[in-house]
Amino acid sequence: MNISLCTISFRHELLCFSDIIRFAELNGINGIELWGVHAKNLYSKLESTIKLLKQMGKCNINITMISEYLDFNENIDILISKCKEIVNYSKFFGTNKIRIFFGNSQSEGIKQIEWINAIEKLKKIVELFSKKGIYVLIETHPNTYADTLISTKRMCEEVQNEYLKVNLDYLHLWETGVFPVEAYYQLQPWIANYHLKNILAIEYSNVFEPANIYSPNGTRLGMTSLRNGAIQYEEVIRLMLNNENNSYIGIEWFGDDPINYLIEEKKWISALKPLVRV
Repeated sequence: MNISLCTISFRHELLCFSDIIRFAELNGINGIELWGVHAKNLYSKLESTIKLLKQMGKCNINITMISEYLDFNENIDILISKCKEIVNYSKFFGTNKIRIFFGNSQSEGIKQIEWINAIEKLKKIVELFSKKGIYVLIETHPNTYADTLISTKRMCEEVQNEYLKVNLDYLHLWETGVFPVEAYYQLQPWIANYHLKNILAIEYSNVFEPANIYSPNGTRLGMTSLRNGAIQYEEVIRLMLNNENNSYIGIEWFGDDPINYLIEEKKWISALKPLVRV
């Protein structure tokens, strides 16, 4: 199984991209997930970024995915225009995976017409990316239409396109009462990437609200390592390690001191042995 870091972990750190590449190389991390705003910034500096990508290639490090955002309340023409821009980023960085969120509100209580309209937009988005050989990964996340196991499976089954995949964020489904192993098996046909993070107890789950995460003054209380939190990760990680596809385990750390945190998490995951069901 491949392991990636997320550049969003360094959103409040004074590190340049070459430092992040060097850090990944030194610690055996073979993937970098680019936050959309970072991708846009690097893309605007083509000459220097090309040199950095060559450096990554020499280190056998890949851009695993670009984490982007689309507003499903927008007109489809505006969405398609944005998608074409993202295609350019994807091709430039050599990745065939784009992460987005599906919808702008929770799935519970959604009107049928709203669901149908969102699905039709998603079908068109996936079709556009599929023609370029790019997979669209929908992240399981609160306040989106993919906020539960049921709604996520429904989405996948209704779109029916092999280029629609899932970025499985275990914590956010755990918040709804779904344990990691169940999520792993139920969504297995569609999973193309994983996000792993942990908290001390469910009452701290609000710490991951976007406004708090993006703020340099936001609280980090309750964030903790994968092995020490309320979510029991060892069994599902061992199952994932036995999976021979090209999915990446994305260590998604939003707290302080990302350098030391990522070093320790990489060591812990690497020490686990694959779990084979008999």
